[in-house]
Formats: sequence, C-alpha cells, structure tokens
Amino acid sequence: MAFVKRILVLDLRSLALLRIGLGVMLLVDAIQLLGDVRAFFSDDGIYPRAALLDLDRNQWGWSLNLINGSTEFQTFLILCLAAAAISFAIGFRTKVSGVVCWVLLVSILIKNPLITQGGDVELCVILFWSLFLPIDREFSLESYKFNSNSSLQHFSLCGGCYILQIVCVYFFAALLKSPVEWREAGSAIHLAFNVDQLATPFAKWLLQFPDLLIALTKIAWYWEALAIVFLLIPFFSDYFKLFFVFGTLAFHFGIALTLAIGNFPFISMICVLGLLPSLFWKFILRSHFVEDTFISNHDVGWKKQLLCSVLLIYVVVWNIDRLPERAPIMPSSIKGLGVATKLEQRWNMFAPYPLLDDGWYVIPGQLEDGTSVDVYNMQMRSSVYDRPEDISRTFQNFRWRKYFANLYQTRYSKHRLYYARYLCRLWNQKMVTFSRLKSFKILYMLERSRAVGTPEEIKEQTLWVHQCF
Repeated sequence: MAFVKRILVLDLRSLALLRIGLGVMLLVDAIQLLGDVRAFFSDDGIYPRAALLDLDRNQWGWSLNLINGSTEFQTFLILCLAAAAISFAIGFRTKVSGVVCWVLLVSILIKNPLITQGGDVELCVILFWSLFLPIDREFSLESYKFNSNSSLQHFSLCGGCYILQIVCVYFFAALLKSPVEWREAGSAIHLAFNVDQLATPFAKWLLQFPDLLIALTKIAWYWEALAIVFLLIPFFSDYFKLFFVFGTLAFHFGIALTLAIGNFPFISMICVLGLLPSLFWKFILRSHFVEDTFISNHDVGWKKQLLCSVLLIYVVVWNIDRLPERAPIMPSSIKGLGVATKLEQRWNMFAPYPLLDDGWYVIPGQLEDGTSVDVYNMQMRSSVYDRPEDISRTFQNFRWRKYFANLYQTRYSKHRLYYARYLCRLWNQKMVTFSRLKSFKILYMLERSRAVGTPEEIKEQTLWVHQCF
C-alpha cells in the first residue's frame, strides 16, 4: 500500500494551481467564444438547433444551448460560463462553480461539435475529475474553512483517477500514431510543418533542418509513450513526476511556437499542473518549508472513490476501444454515458499521421443584379483564386479553422447546406446597401502536404453549389 500512495499522492497546492489554471482557461475560452456566439450557437448561425437534431442527434446528447436558439440566450450562457470560471479560479463556492463550469462546457461541446478540438475534450475531462478532489483547500477564498494544520498531501482513488487520466491522454496518443511516420521514417513533424493552415513562421524556418525534425518526431512519440512510466513508477516518484511535468510543459510550449492550433497546448500545460509533487514546493518555499509526511484523503469519502474507480475503468475501456483494428469490448448500451458526460475521448492529435490535405477556401458569388462578389471575405469584388501568402490568416480564428477543416470532410458534407444558408443570411444582412446575394459556389483549393523535394500540386474542388431564396 505504501508504494501505491507514493505513486498516487498529490499536493494540495498543486491541485489549487490546477484549479486556478482551469478557471483562467475557461474564462479565456468564454471570452473567445463571445465574438462568434451568433455564428456558432444561434439558430441564425452555421449550426442551428435543427441541424443538430437532424444530423447529429444522440439520445444521450443534452445541452442547455438547445433550450433557446436566440443570440441573446446563447450569449447569456457564455457569460454564465465566464462568471462561473472566475468564481472557480478564485475559489469562491468552488464546488458549485466547478459543476456549473462543467455543465456549461459540456453543453457547448455538444451544441457544436464541428468547432471542438482535442484541447476542449481534455479541458472537460480534467475539469470533471477535479470536481472529486480537494481543489479548494489552498489559494482560495474558502481555504479559511479548513484546518491550517492539516496535511498538504492528498491520497485517494479519485486523485489516482486524475493521474491515470493524464496517462491515458499521452499513452493512447502514442498508440494511435502510425509507426512509419512517427518511429521509423520520423517524417511526421516535417509533414505537420508543411500544413500551411497550422505552421507558424518558426515552423517554416525549422524545415531547413530535416535531421533535427526527424529526431524531434521520435522524441515526441517516446515522450508520450513513456508517460505511463514517468507517472506510475513506484520509486523516486516525486522526481519522475517533476521531470514529466516540466518536460510536458516544454513539449507543449514547443507546439505552441510551431503550430497555430489555438488553446490546445496551453490547456495541456495547465492540465498537468496538479501533478507537481511536494518536492517542487519544497524547492520554491525553501526557507519556509516544513516536511509533511502525513497523508490524508481530505474527506473524499468511499462513495466518491468508488464512483471515480468505476468511471476510470469506463474511460480506460473507452480508450482501448478506440485503438485501430480492435473489436469493441464496451457494450453499446453504456456508450451513452460517455456522450452525456463527455468522458468520451480519443487522443488522436496528428494520429495516425499529420494532415496531408492542406488548402484554402474560395467562395465566388453572384448578386441578383449580376455583379460578381467574394462571398468568403464579404467583399464587392471577384474572388481571388491564387494561393494566399499566409493560409492561416484566411481563417478568423482557430475555431473557424477547425470548422472549415471539418466542413471539407465527406462525413460532414451535409453540414455544407447550413453553412450556405448562413452565408445567404449574413450577406443580405451585412451588405444591405447592395443587391441581394443570388448564388455562389463553395470551392476548396486542395494542396497536398509535400514530402521533401516534391513539387506542390493544387486542385480545385467544388464542395457545394447554392441558390439563395
């Protein structure tokens, strides 16, 4: 039992740091979403409630956003998320505000899955596990309620679930990656840096060092695969955890520098902060540190621990079922639990290999008076088909980039109708001084990611033709 405690023990100050980070990230997310509330969530947007019920309705999928489709109501829900996030971060009514944050976040993710990325799922599942932990005992407005002489070290099965969830994120991410691009040829990062929708100028500069990129590719895969060792090794546990946390921070900081994928790397950095061992705080508070050898469960009762354990088994089985070429072992009758709680997860970032399809959108249109216009950019000019100097700048933000990446895929082709209707409404409301929009085509200029020495090839694809009525 002693070695299990060494592995699964958590520091209350680190859990408080996790709480603050999650709250800040939720607040940032809410602020970012406010600018696109109408487009993303209202019935006047790209994904009205009718589309969700028609195309993606799951009997277990629930969302407060489905109550009312007006922009005002959707804005109200986002503002509620922002308020709850602030309360959660400062530790005021922590448990209540945490539950409110989780409910609103799940509602958002279910309402519009086309703008959801892996970071949103990670934020949601780590927030969920945090609700079972004593995250309010340090660095919070409620910390005065607790005994200041109580142990700073926490041990419970719920804490173990948080640790094992982090293991799942990285270990299964490694298993989902193709052995050829990631371990043998080591070409994955080179391919990713050639995706102009994502690559930053720094990534483009690094393309001149192919041997370095091969080494970084292999290091990245082994780092993810070895997470299970770093976090579950029974000796020198504090040192290995500290090494894993700072290595992971560096890992995701490198991703943030090279790939424009929105909040994902920052969410991933925040989610590992709760793993910081007491050794870290001993170093930070050298002159004021008193060795704490007593370990407590801090009133996390056996019922909570039992529930956490059952849900963890569910999560592990869910991840195993998502591995390729495996027969599912989870009964379909209980999959709805994962949908309802958003514990459903698949850590396939750049798996099995990075995107090979790059490109940009062109939407030429015609007004009722015959004028040719650029519908994509909402401009009174003919559309420009030439390759943009910076493709990433053709998207308003990372959520629009994710939406358009999904819109291009065949399995989301039925969503193109709703986007087309949105464009008709937007043009006729925004460009009121001009003639009404009559028709347009949604074109995708496909550019395959290039291997070293391979010339680029651009192919025009028509995704949708639409008549406005």
